[in-house]
Parts: sequence; structure tokens; C-alpha cells
Amino acid sequence: MARKIRVMVIDDSMLIRQVLQKELPKDPAIEVVACASNPIEAKPLILQLKPDVLTLDVEMPQMDGLTFLSILQTFYPVPVVMLSTLTAEGSRFEKVKQTTQFVVGASDETDRELVQYSWGLYQRLGMHRIYFSAYQRGAGAADLPGEHGTQNNADLLTREHRLYQVDWLIRKYGFSETQIPFESGGNLSLISDPKEIWARHHPEFFPLDINRAGKFDLLKVPGLGPRTVGLILRARYEGRQIRHIEDLGPRGKRLQKAEGYLKFGERVSLFE
Repeated sequence: MARKIRVMVIDDSMLIRQVLQKELPKDPAIEVVACASNPIEAKPLILQLKPDVLTLDVEMPQMDGLTFLSILQTFYPVPVVMLSTLTAEGSRFEKVKQTTQFVVGASDETDRELVQYSWGLYQRLGMHRIYFSAYQRGAGAADLPGEHGTQNNADLLTREHRLYQVDWLIRKYGFSETQIPFESGGNLSLISDPKEIWARHHPEFFPLDINRAGKFDLLKVPGLGPRTVGLILRARYEGRQIRHIEDLGPRGKRLQKAEGYLKFGERVSLFE
């Protein structure tokens, strides 16, 4: 049996510590070995327990997460997931509306690791939203991994954009983490949209019959978003057959792209 990934949670919010300590071990590959409320409390536990991964809040009293990350690299280099909790204080539904933020590129995490972690937060913790913020060189200490990476500030901003695209694919388009296409190094392409890459890798899925395909199949078509798919389903509900791409609106770049993945067959009842 493979050894579990040993995670340590460092967060000044008792709620976040309790939730992560309870929910992360629901993944059989993960165990939470310790929690700490601040970096000073965390340091001796890290040296004693030697966790495989840390979750580290950006904003904490006594020492902020970026400062601690810089110090951490000198005595215990370890993968770190940077988080920033953004909750509405006093809300009755604070836990339900919990959001968090990943700082992208401050440590040496890959996009695959961030997406896997995001998927776990959405599926196991019921996270309301996850935000991404590109680390910019010069913002932290010189010994941070992000200060010496191969990606420049523009690349990190593109990574942020791609991660937001993936977040939408997961939350709105019915994609799972296993369907997200990564490059060999574990990062998303800086050049192409992840949805379009997925479509190119799955020619067996296309063309889709626009008058028969289901909602989440249509959402996998490059160029189609929730609004356009809603128009397609409404037309079918009203008994109208879509015969041409122009039936959806002006034939701009977005619909031209979608047209190559669609066919316009016979109408089928929505309730068939």
C-alpha cells in the first residue's frame, strides 16, 4: 500500500483548520498530521513531523505567509499550497460561502497540483469559490522559489488566466479534474485554451448533433458557453430546429469555431 501524503495545515482561522483537518482525510491518499495557528507555532512541528505538503495562509498575525515561506525554504524545502481565506465575518452561512485564494507561482507547485487541490475543496468542502492571484517577482524575499523560476511575470499572469478558465470548466461546464489537459511538466498550456485542447484530444466526441446533444455535452464544444447552450435548449423546448449556426446569432469568431464541432441533424423532443 502506497504511503499517504502527509499534510500540515497552517492557518489562523480555527474554522479553516477544523474543516481541513476533517475533510482532507476523506481522500484515502491524504492524512493531516498537524495543524498550527501561526508560523511560530508551526516551525517546531514541521521539523518534528516532516510533512510532505503544507497549506499556508497568506495573511496571519505575527508573520505573514510569504515571509514564512521565504524562511521555510532555508530549513525545510517542501511543496506549499498558499491560501488566503476571504469570508464574510458574522455571516450565518459563513462556512457554506467559504472562498479561498491560491497564490500562483510563489512556491514551486504545478497547475495540476492546484487543480487537484481545487477539485478536492469543491467536492469535499463545498467551497463556494476559489480565486487565483499570480505571484509577481519582486513581491517577496529573494530566496522564494517564485523569484528564481523560469516563468516571467507575464507567464504567471497567463497561468492565473488559464486556472480561472479551468475553474469555470469545473464549476459551470461539467468537467472533472481528470478531464483537464496538462502538459508533460504538469502545467496548463500558456498558448491554448484548455477547453479547446480537450476538444482536439477527443475527436471521437465530435461532431455533436446540436438538435440532440445534452447540455453538458454541448458545453464541451469550443465557442459555446452557458448562455448559448441555454438558447439551444430553449429553441428545442419550443420545438424549433436549429438548421444553421446563424440561428444562434451573428456568425462571429466564437460561433465559427463552434460550427466545426457541430452537425445539424433532425430535431428531437427535449423529453425523448
